Amino acid sequence: MLKLKALFWLRPDFRMCPGGDTVQAKYTAQALSELGWKVDICSDPDIDPGVYDIVHLWHLERCHDTWLYFQKAKKSRRRIFLSPIYWPSNQTPLTGFLNKQRRAVKENLKDVMRLGMTGTKGHRRFVLASVRKGWLACREQLLNCVDLLLPNSASEAEILRQERQDDVPIAVIPNVVDTRMCDAVVKVPWEERSMILCVGHFCPRKNQLTLIKALKNTNISVVFVGGFRPARRWYYERCRREAAGQHTFMGSCSSQKVLELMGQARVHVLTSTSETPGLVNLEAGLMGCNLVLPPVAPVVDYFGDLAHYFSTYQVENIRQAIVDATNTRPAQSLESHIRRTFTLTQLKSRLSVAYHLEQTKY
Repeated sequence: MLKLKALFWLRPDFRMCPGGDTVQAKYTAQALSELGWKVDICSDPDIDPGVYDIVHLWHLERCHDTWLYFQKAKKSRRRIFLSPIYWPSNQTPLTGFLNKQRRAVKENLKDVMRLGMTGTKGHRRFVLASVRKGWLACREQLLNCVDLLLPNSASEAEILRQERQDDVPIAVIPNVVDTRMCDAVVKVPWEERSMILCVGHFCPRKNQLTLIKALKNTNISVVFVGGFRPARRWYYERCRREAAGQHTFMGSCSSQKVLELMGQARVHVLTSTSETPGLVNLEAGLMGCNLVLPPVAPVVDYFGDLAHYFSTYQVENIRQAIVDATNTRPAQSLESHIRRTFTLTQLKSRLSVAYHLEQTKY
């Protein structure tokens, strides 16, 4: 029996700026390999997709990272899977002619600005492909012309159902955590912890600036872990200025170091405006942290009533949620919930069903 082959085509800077999509791709590849697939992960736009059975892409919204791959996969008549990693910041689906056009103007302008800031010829090639087609046209085809959409929560799946025009199959594939890596790291008893941690790259969507403002004039200090893309340097510098020495900025850290910090932290907090939700929350919960999270539907899908949520993005609500989480031991069932629901074993089971679902069309 021939071994099926999958190409995971990731954004061109995934090695230089690793993120949640990088980890998600790694775990998905591992699970598929254990199911008998051969998986290659790369960002080379000149690789021949025609030698693969499946081309798996990431990101619905970042057309400047995805569109060039999609064009080549379509030309090679390959089956295309897309993990959208998508949640709208206004919490509502992108529908209606005027709403789409307003959004398109904004995103097209961003792409033009990217052309001016993109230093390498290779990366400019990706952005130019998106600019020539137009952001909205790229996004519509990514949403409606792939063979399978793989959102990572039920809420994301529902948003996609409302936005798509064609009957593209949808299968929910949740983020997972590597329990073996987490279990190999020392966990400090919760009563001996004092650190408040925030892990994520710096950008307006991650909303670290609001977190910093929420803790102004308090004795609460946050350890920030994460770097920034060149286009977001201005945001990182603004956060540093606003922090005025109150908080610690560690920059990018290895996965091992992040887990070690989580094993010492009392609270992990994210104030993202559009969370998908992040893999980092699963790791933090498994490492014994209390979680302070935004009131975003995909996050609630994952953690239910086992996390602390701020009701609005007002600084007073965020501050109070952090204080409450600092003074309350994590729910005992949080760790068991993660181990039961979001591990590689569950991922393999979901992928087996999803890939069979898609293959029945052929």
